[in-house]
Amino acid sequence: MTPPRLSLDDEILDLAVMWLPIGDPPADKIKRDFGVEPAEYRVRLARAIDRYLQTSNTEAVARLDRFFETSMLTALRPK
Repeated sequence: MTPPRLSLDDEILDLAVMWLPIGDPPADKIKRDFGVEPAEYRVRLARAIDRYLQTSNTEAVARLDRFFETSMLTALRPK
């Protein structure tokens, strides 16, 4: 059985979280995965982070994994 496809926001957030310890994902990976330049990826990432933070204020945030994700995504959010 094939796992359900993530939303584009989820895919962008997953990539950002995966690369967080070492920096931005490589430009060729961004182009291959999303078909956009790194600057557009960062715009989409900022929007995805905003949407995530707006919708994650539920009881799910209390779970440790959601707390960790929220902390990391908040740190990634452009100032």
